[in-house]
Amino acid sequence: MHPDTLAIIAKFNFVCLGFFLVEAAVKLIGYGLRYFKDEWNRFDFIIILASIAAIVITTVSDVKILSQVASLLRIFRLMRLFKLFKNLKTL
Repeated sequence: MHPDTLAIIAKFNFVCLGFFLVEAAVKLIGYGLRYFKDEWNRFDFIIILASIAAIVITTVSDVKILSQVASLLRIFRLMRLFKLFKNLKTL
């Protein structure tokens, strides 16, 4: 992929992660520890942590195995799509 395209994707990734972090922070402030009683909130929180870990690993490491772990963690972000479909009964 062209380096400019990769840079745009990386920036978009940071922006999306920022939105999810703000959402989780607002919910944590509003709900307190009740935030973790909802399964979807726990799911979101785990995906956010995995995304942060993937970004940190990718940024600070050139070790091949760690890059593969970061790629695996990025795959887990796709699981957020399940949350989008939870209310669509016709699927």
